[in-house]
Amino acid sequence: MATKKVQFKNESRSISANLFLPKDFDESKKYPAIVVGHPAGGVKEQTAGIYAEKMAEQGYVALAFDASFQGESTGTPRHQENPYYRVQDFSAAIDFLQTQSFVDAAKIGAIGICASGGYLTAAAKQDHRIKALATVSGVDIGEMYHKGWNGKGGTVNIIETLDSVAKQRTAEAKGAE
Repeated sequence: MATKKVQFKNESRSISANLFLPKDFDESKKYPAIVVGHPAGGVKEQTAGIYAEKMAEQGYVALAFDASFQGESTGTPRHQENPYYRVQDFSAAIDFLQTQSFVDAAKIGAIGICASGGYLTAAAKQDHRIKALATVSGVDIGEMYHKGWNGKGGTVNIIETLDSVAKQRTAEAKGAE
């Protein structure tokens, strides 16, 4: 099994990924493909890479990527967990796979681990090129922040939080850190 470092774009950001190829890979053949997204705070070399490697062992072309702002992917501020871009990262990964001559474009699926499970579910609703999806301990991170890890916490005061963010933005616009 071979692994290649690759890059592709999500808008202006460069997304870094590891592409895992099946044993006895033949570039003239067409293979089903799997995109694997990592948990919040993770990188492609951790859980996502392990899953991608195991899928390649099963005959898939598998792509594990660093989300925008994380790992070797570009974007600032670093380590930002941005739901909009995390959803778009999955579609950008599908874009990349669609350009590979050895990928069967009609057989692309995805695995989302933890927070990526929530992002993948949102991506699959709008990107019908994702033909199958699976989540591993999938989390809707927005819901988690509102209701707590176990769903029993009270919802956060959204208006108070947004007012606080607005005050901070205004302060930064006037020169504060």
